[in-house]
Amino acid sequence: MMRRAILLAVVIMFASGQAGGSPPDEIKLKMVKSLSKLEPTEKRSMVLCVRGRAITNYEETTVRSLRAGGEDTLWALKVSAAQNAQLMMLAEAAQWPEMAAYFKTEMENVSNLIRGQTDWANYRSASKENEPRLGAALAPELSRQDVHKRNFNKLSQLCEELTNAIIARAKTSAVGRP
Repeated sequence: MMRRAILLAVVIMFASGQAGGSPPDEIKLKMVKSLSKLEPTEKRSMVLCVRGRAITNYEETTVRSLRAGGEDTLWALKVSAAQNAQLMMLAEAAQWPEMAAYFKTEMENVSNLIRGQTDWANYRSASKENEPRLGAALAPELSRQDVHKRNFNKLSQLCEELTNAIIARAKTSAVGRP
């Protein structure tokens, strides 16, 4: 009950922009606390659940901006980079280094595009090269699909809270980032 109250406060802070400048260590600590009482498989289920919901939200709310060009595209790319950074921290908090490495590479690829250190073709190529890392991270989980589905239902509220916090922080932090 206390954990949910803390997470709800974190979500509200993120949504209101009060926590927009929270240092990454502070955010990771909050993620570690939220996952601390979960079993290892439940932690992985949480990463998968949050990833799925965050991707769905990005596709539904941000992809249009990505296609619009100019500042809208820049904002969408910044959201992607920030979201991948936070998903990396969540995977680290869940003690899933392979998934954290995938998110870190995705974040770096998008960041390089934002900074002009690569172009769209090289960005797409780099992201394509990262896909096997995702496949390798997910391969052991294929045999646990039924367990993950049960955990998604069991931990739905926590997944929603973490997802909302990650999405809110990614979108608010993207507004003022260079």
